[in-house]
Amino acid sequence: MLQELFADLDQQYFSGCIGAAGYRVSLQTPGARMYFIGADGRPDLKQYVGEPAGGLWYTDVRQIFIRPRFVYGKLVIRVVLLHEMVHAAVAIGHPLADDEDPHGDRFKAEMARLKKAGAVK
Repeated sequence: MLQELFADLDQQYFSGCIGAAGYRVSLQTPGARMYFIGADGRPDLKQYVGEPAGGLWYTDVRQIFIRPRFVYGKLVIRVVLLHEMVHAAVAIGHPLADDEDPHGDRFKAEMARLKKAGAVK
């Protein structure tokens, strides 16, 4: 279900560029903690993402993880997945600078485009 939704949203709103860049989506292992990836490509154990995050995207390994507790309704999973897909789309071809806010202007512009296209309300 999750991979199919990812593929559908990718084709409909991103012209397939996220999947074409090698990104995949999966559920986070229950009980596992999410960490940011360090410059060496390994989890930075000092940078715990925190419990409120519904998902996380990893540019280096082209992976989007969704927390299982957010997979309880089509609307919720769609919103969380689209949010993480926007992060991936923004980073494709132009990775974030070390000091760039991941929810900054590029992210906001892409979310505005999706809202205009009817992907999010």
